[in-house]
Amino acid sequence: MTNASIMKEYLVALGIKDNFSPALDKSMKNASSKMQGLAKGVKTASLAFAGLFIAANKCIAHFLGGLVKTDETIGKLAESMEISKEEAHKTHFALQAMGRSLEEIQANPTLLAQFEQLKADSAKIGIPDMSEGLAQVQAIQGEWARLKNTASQALQWVGHHLLKYLQKPMEKLRETFANFNAKLIDKLPVWTKRIAAVMNLVVHMTTAFLRGGVVVFNMLKRIFDMIPSEVKVLTGVFGAFVAFLKTGPIGKLMTLFSVLLLLLDDFFTYLDGGSRFWVHFGRF
Repeated sequence: MTNASIMKEYLVALGIKDNFSPALDKSMKNASSKMQGLAKGVKTASLAFAGLFIAANKCIAHFLGGLVKTDETIGKLAESMEISKEEAHKTHFALQAMGRSLEEIQANPTLLAQFEQLKADSAKIGIPDMSEGLAQVQAIQGEWARLKNTASQALQWVGHHLLKYLQKPMEKLRETFANFNAKLIDKLPVWTKRIAAVMNLVVHMTTAFLRGGVVVFNMLKRIFDMIPSEVKVLTGVFGAFVAFLKTGPIGKLMTLFSVLLLLLDDFFTYLDGGSRFWVHFGRF
C-alpha cells in the first residue's frame, strides 16, 4: 500500500472529504521520482569518487616506488664511481636533466659547464634525508611481495583441491570421449563413403547442368543465325519504337533530339564521302 493510499484512508476515517487525494497522490509520485533520481546521482557520485580515490592511491604508490628505485640507482652510482652518496645524488639528477651520458659531457666544455651549474644548484637546494621513509616503503613493498607470493601459492592449493573434487567427473568425461572416438573409428569407413557419394553426386549434377546449358546456348545461337538480317534489323527498330512509346514526355523529346542528331551526323558523313548507316534500310 502506498503512502498516498494510507493518507487517504486516514482522512476518510476522520470524516474529511477526500478532495485533494489526486493532488496528494501526484505530489507523492513526484517526490518519489525525485528521491530515486537523487539516489541514482549519489550512487554515480560515490562510484566516481571511489574510482578517483583508487587512481590517486595507485599514483602515490607508483611515486613512492619511484623514489625507492631512484635511491637504489644513486647508491649504485656512488659505488661504481667511488664517490659519496651526496655527490652521486647531484651527478644523477644533473645527468637526468641534461639527458646526456657522462662521457658526452666530459668531452664538451659547454656541456661540462652546464653540468657543473646543475650540480651547484643541487647543492644549494639541498639533499633531503629520506632514509627512514624509504626503509618503510621498502618494508611495505616486501610485505606486498609476500602477499602476492602467498596468493600465488594459494591458487596452486585451490587447483590441487579442485582437481581432487573433479577426479570422478573428469574420469567420466574421459570415458565419454573414449567411447565416442571408438564409435567414430568403427563407423569411419561407412561415413566417409557416404560423404564421398554425396560429393560425387554434386559434381555430376553440376557437370550435367553446365553441359545442358552449353547445348541450349548453341541451339539458340543456331536458331538466331538462321533469322535473316533484315528481320533482325526490323526487330531492333520495333523494340526501339516500343521503348519510345513507354517513355514520358521528356524522354520522348530527348529521343527525338538524339535521332535528329544521328540523322545530321549521317548526312554530314555522306557529304564527306563516307558510308551512311541508313543506306542499309534500302534493302527493304
